[in-house]
Amino acid sequence: WAQGTEMVLEEYYDGDEFDIDMLLFEGEVVYAKVSDNWACWEPWFQETGTNCPSLYDSEKQKELVKLAADATIALGFKYGAFHVELKYTSRGPRMIEVNARMGGVSVYDCNRLAWGVDLVEEHMMAVLKIPIRPVIPEKPLGFFAETAINAPYSGTLLSDQWLEPLRKDPRVVFVHYFKKKGDKVLGPEDGVPDWIGEIRVFGKENGFEMCELLRSFMRDMNEVPIEPAVPERKRGWFFPDHMHPFKSASQ
Repeated sequence: WAQGTEMVLEEYYDGDEFDIDMLLFEGEVVYAKVSDNWACWEPWFQETGTNCPSLYDSEKQKELVKLAADATIALGFKYGAFHVELKYTSRGPRMIEVNARMGGVSVYDCNRLAWGVDLVEEHMMAVLKIPIRPVIPEKPLGFFAETAINAPYSGTLLSDQWLEPLRKDPRVVFVHYFKKKGDKVLGPEDGVPDWIGEIRVFGKENGFEMCELLRSFMRDMNEVPIEPAVPERKRGWFFPDHMHPFKSASQ
């Protein structure tokens, strides 16, 4: 469906990526919390995971929140939940997008578990013009982390039980399969890699521990449950050890 030679080009941002979940009422920010987005699998930029609260430098978090709030209000929004995505680059914070909605996948759970804030409830009251002022604890109620597992190569899924052993760990609060046994899955050589599974964990100790727990799960899963379409492309899992928060934990 070629429609000419026009293109939309977007600048590449280096650095670490973040989500900011915000609540507005009458144009005032009444809630704004930062989550760390783990490094995407380039060049497709498929997401790999997140943790909340953020483990980033607190002063840089303030810069990110200010940019998110200023941009959202400048767009004319006044009420409800917003999911803003940014990067902290070598030139400072940079905007990716403002979503006039609550974030998807694990965003609801991460804010509810870590901060005790129900984004759906608060959003509904705000858009009905019922004043909102969520009670935000001084310290997080706990530490949430999630990984969305990318297919490392194309092929056929061999099992729909491959994450079941993880349910024995009390810190695992959610396990989900995006693909079933026998489904064809796409790896990065053939397009945007499919998510094939998801793990969410929650604990009371610290955020780095939850991130390391998910990394250990992936490290210990030696067998990828995919029969490769091209045997030469078979390889292990992709995991973003080279970027924040994992790089931060190792330094």
